[in-house]
Parts: sequence; C-alpha cells; structure tokens
Amino acid sequence: MSKKLRVIEVPRDYYHRVHEERYQAIFGAGAVYRQKAMHPHVSRAWRKFRSFAHLRPRDSGIEFGSGTGINAITISLEGYRMTGLDISPTAVHKAAELTEAYDSSARFLVGDMFTSAFQTSSFDFALNIWALHVVGEQELRDKHLSECYRVLRPGGYLFLHNESSAVDVLCPDEEIVIQETEEWNISERTNKFNLSDGGKVEVSFPGHMPPELSGRRSLHEHQMELERAGFTVLECWEDIICPNPSVPGNPVMIAFAQRV
Repeated sequence: MSKKLRVIEVPRDYYHRVHEERYQAIFGAGAVYRQKAMHPHVSRAWRKFRSFAHLRPRDSGIEFGSGTGINAITISLEGYRMTGLDISPTAVHKAAELTEAYDSSARFLVGDMFTSAFQTSSFDFALNIWALHVVGEQELRDKHLSECYRVLRPGGYLFLHNESSAVDVLCPDEEIVIQETEEWNISERTNKFNLSDGGKVEVSFPGHMPPELSGRRSLHEHQMELERAGFTVLECWEDIICPNPSVPGNPVMIAFAQRV
C-alpha cells in the first residue's frame, strides 16, 4: 500500500530567522531571559548524567543550541571545558556577556547544529537542552543527531533534555515532503518576561515553526532516531515539568546515549 503524501511548506531559511528575531525582540525589550541559573529540572538530570557518564574534571563538552549560555556556563564552573554553539548572533553575544559576568571559561560560537565546523571526535560529551524540540523536520533532526555522534570521541556521551509527546507523532502510513516557500507562514507569539527592575514586559516574536510541523516526539521515536544516528541508548525516560501550580505540566524526555 502506498503512503499518503503530505506536503508541508516551510519558509526559506526560517530556522535562523525565528531564533534571531526572537532574541532580538526579547533583549531589545530589556527582558531578563534565561540568565540566572540552569533550570532546576535540567540541573537534576544533568547531575545524574554527570555521574552516569563518569565525567572527569577538564573533560570537554559541547552544547548545541546553547542560547544565552547559562547551561554551558554553569557546567564550565564545575570544571569542564565547555563550548556553546547557537544560530543566533544575538544569543551568542549575550552568552559572551554572561561568561564574563560569571568569570567562566566557556566559549560561544555562532553556527547551526546540523553542520558544525568542529573536527570529528572533538568532545567527551554533548548536550542538547530544549533545542531539539524546536526542530520539526525529521531529516534535520536526524542530521543533528548524526552531527552529535560525529563530534563525540568514541565512548563519548550525549545528554538530551527536550519536550516530548505521549504518543507517536509520525504516521507510518504517511510520507511528509518539505517544500520551501518564500511566503512567511509562521505566526507571532506573545509572552510576558521579567525586567531587571522586577517589572514585566510583553514581547511578540515568531513562533518556532510552521503550524503543521511538530518538534515533539514520543519516547519510542526518540529512541529510534538516536539509534539511526548510531548511538547506543543507555537510559531514556519521560517526566513532567510543572513551572508553577497555575501552568499545566509539560512532558519532557531525558536520554543518555553513547557513541560506541
């Protein structure tokens, strides 16, 4: 039986645009955004990963989609040699400012997480924290995980912490074709952010992707995409983040995998 064909239109170069415009809008409004500390839920999972992977002082790590850099900076202060890579120059500039403020040795570079300039087998561990779930195209997701595999030394470990889905997202009877378009079909979002003086500000910015795409995957789909990239999946589980009592729980997936 032939698969049903579904065409999804995506704006040309939208991945760079949405992230750069997002950071420009947030910081342009004077908002304080992911600059204080690693999220407590991520921190707990990171500590488990650090012990699980038997990381040693001076081991080298790469965070793909590092954003403002607070995760890489926090880890660098624990004695690891950290590099952060992000597609947004504005985010990388903010990360450099925070590096100086925290007296961290982390370094940050502009680049995309699908094709980096790092040499093969450069790092002892790799991280993707809240960056994979903003990628909807399966081809790009697979490309990124293969890139994670490439830059890790044999025996190196990968840590994923991303939003997930309770059910499979991809339909086995459906073939998705991505078609680039010049039309901008990504809607605006408006969120409230904290200001440095304790106030609040509303900021509008582009959503992550066209509405027909989803960056979430089920636990089963996460395991399959990791295995396609060559990884051995060592641990993979689901959890719920509850930002506060008034916000419904957000399902996430945490995975530890190894390049063998």
